[in-house]
Formats: sequence, structure tokens, C-alpha cells
Amino acid sequence: MTAVFVKLCPDYADSVGMDGTLIIAILKGLYGLIVSGHTWFTHLTSFLSSIGFVVCKHDQCVLKMGDINLVIYVDDLLLTGPEDDINNVLDSIENEFGDRKRKSGPELKFIGMEFIMKDDGISVMIDLKNLLENTQGTVETPCGSNVLSITSNAKVLVPENKEKFHSTVAKLLYIAKRKPPEFLFVVNFLCTRVQEPTVEDAIKLGRVMKYLNGCKEDELFLKIMRVDETIVMEAHIDAAYGCTMIRNPTVELS
Repeated sequence: MTAVFVKLCPDYADSVGMDGTLIIAILKGLYGLIVSGHTWFTHLTSFLSSIGFVVCKHDQCVLKMGDINLVIYVDDLLLTGPEDDINNVLDSIENEFGDRKRKSGPELKFIGMEFIMKDDGISVMIDLKNLLENTQGTVETPCGSNVLSITSNAKVLVPENKEKFHSTVAKLLYIAKRKPPEFLFVVNFLCTRVQEPTVEDAIKLGRVMKYLNGCKEDELFLKIMRVDETIVMEAHIDAAYGCTMIRNPTVELS
């Protein structure tokens, strides 16, 4: 690789080490490197801060300026607020980074989700067509009573199916966080099986797929609650989220 680089850029020939390696400093993020994501995030948020946005102290991918809220997802931005103010922000972004695609209105798609603004809330749809294109049949529940059972001598999947298993579980994890979460439990369990998945695990994954096939048209409806003109927000957490890791049920937590 060094030889090819030196052939293209002869000026670096004197910088090749005795072991044939070449270490150089690059002036911008190189696509594919882990640090490049951080470089891009720092560059983007620094610019947004320069035009008046303030980073949320609880989530650095959420920024706010006046009535405008901005969410960062890699190189996709979701903005909410007055239309004229949003257009002014987008103009500033394009002046800095060049022309970008703009989508707005009561219906829009963002990172695989379709948002439909309604008078009483927001309907969120997720496109599952590609994920479920080979799935046949439906089931009423995403998992059975044996979901946590692991057979020690179960047959391990061949490399090709193992890779597909891993990829599908990763996609399901994304979807389970954005649809009604009744199948999140089994997906969390399948995430622990991606290193050495078995035929038994593949059957459990297939059941999840059939469940999704039966509810693929369902919507997640988000609505703001108001009490006496005050917005009310409720947060819920599953205290037994990590129950599959509990080994001693007699331990008391305080």
C-alpha cells in the first residue's frame, strides 16, 4: 500500500520507514476511520453554535435556538419550529456546506421513519417492506415461553446465515426502539446471541419476523398531553430491563 502511495506521490519517498511503513498527517477526516465521525460532529456543532444554537446538556445531538429545535443523526438534520426561521437556518447551513436536500411539510421521512402531522398528535410509520420481503405468515406474539432457553448442543448457523442473523437483529433493534416495544425484550435477548447464533436462535428470530409481518401497518402515535394549558410529560422505565442477567433472586436492592 505504501509503494502504491509513493508511486502516486513521489515526494513522500523519503518519509518511508525502514519497515516499509509511512505515517502522514491528513488535513481532513478520512471516510471510514472511527475518528472521522468525531471530526465531522465537532465541525458541524461548532458551526451551529456559531450561528446561535445551544447544545442540550443531556444529549449533544439535540440543539436549540429560540423556537427552533434541531436533531443531528450523522449527516441528517431534523428541525422543528417556525417555517421562516427554519429556512433561514437552512440557508446558513447551505452557505457553509453547499446545497443540501430539503424536505418539509406535514408528511416527511427521516432515517427510515415517516412522520405524519395530525391535529391531535404525530403518527410515526416505519417502512418494513425490505426487511419482511421474504417473510411468510403471522403470529400473535413475538416470542414464546421458551425465549430464554438455550440448548447447549444446538447446531450453529453456517457463516452466511450467521452474518444475515446478525444484520437482521441489528435492524430489529433499531425498529424496536421506534415502534410499540412489545418485541424489544426478545430482540435484546437475540442481541446476546449474534456471536454464535444457532438454528434455535434463528427460529426465535423467525417468529419475531412473523409477528412484525402481522403488524407492519401499525402506527406509533405520539401526542402531547395538556392539563390546564400546561404540557405534561410522563417517563416510564422497565426496572427489570436486565432481568436476564439476574442470577441470585434473593439479592435486595436499595
